[in-house]
Amino acid sequence: MVAVESDSRGRLAGIVARHPLVSFFVIAYGLSWLVWSQFVLSQDGSGWFGFHATWPFMATIGIGTFGPAVAAVIVIGVTEGEGALIAFLKRIVMWRVGFRWWAFALLGFPVTATIGCLLMPGVASSITTEGLDRSLTDYLPFLLYPTLLVGGPLGEELGWRGFALPRLQQRFVPLVATVVMGLLWTCWHAPIWFSNNWSVLNVQNVLCYSLFLVLASFQYTWASNHTGGSILIAVVLHASMDAFPNVVLFPMFPALGETTSFGVQKLYLALIIGFGLFAVAVTVATKGRLGLPTGVQPPGAPEVTGTSVHSDGRSSATADGPSATFEGGGVADPVA
Repeated sequence: MVAVESDSRGRLAGIVARHPLVSFFVIAYGLSWLVWSQFVLSQDGSGWFGFHATWPFMATIGIGTFGPAVAAVIVIGVTEGEGALIAFLKRIVMWRVGFRWWAFALLGFPVTATIGCLLMPGVASSITTEGLDRSLTDYLPFLLYPTLLVGGPLGEELGWRGFALPRLQQRFVPLVATVVMGLLWTCWHAPIWFSNNWSVLNVQNVLCYSLFLVLASFQYTWASNHTGGSILIAVVLHASMDAFPNVVLFPMFPALGETTSFGVQKLYLALIIGFGLFAVAVTVATKGRLGLPTGVQPPGAPEVTGTSVHSDGRSSATADGPSATFEGGGVADPVA
């Protein structure tokens, strides 16, 4: 019996070792969706089953967001060992990345989102001073708690930008890797749409939300490639993305809560405008590299001998040639 269990564990470990990136997403989705299902399927959520949820909505979502983090730790532990896992965990506290990247992590989303609101027809005209006044007293506390400590950023970013993005950039050019990461990030949220505690569930809102997350992913990739793969900066950037609309944007621009005649919440359209402009600008300015120089290992990726990029946008390991890495102790700030 012991031998059979050992063989089963060995086979699972072998699958993870051969397909670490796919295994990560399977585990991340599975863990999060399992936790969320107890609310989504209950009478408190979709009402598909007769039981009531064990935990309230926010507690369920908060616990479920740690699926990607747990998946990353499992896969790294199985495929790369203790040394790689320690190096991965150190990136959570990688704070020496330069003042401008801290400024970007804290202000990049607020500035981009505000620009989108100001350019969105019917939203700019609804501006009030309430949001600005409230931000001075409420924004920072809300950013720290609950958003940063128990919300999505900490649990998600260890997986998304800590584990998955570096490995996607080993397979694809940064532009393609960013879009793929954005789409997979979007799909992971799918059960929440059926919780009856999210935006109105319709095709239009889901598509616009998906487009927003793909476009927002450009900020994460750009920051990650410039900060040596700092998970801390990704967490702070994500925290500002979660906190700013709730605490500042909705009070400042009341029209954001309205729905257009074609069924889309105006917030999503405003964010698409702002982050669409940013994505186009950073793509053009960096020629699609998003801060990752050609031939350089993505920060945070497992070492390979070398990489070559195919015409279809894939990159693959090669058997010879030196391994290119960032200089300066793993913290990089190359010119895009």
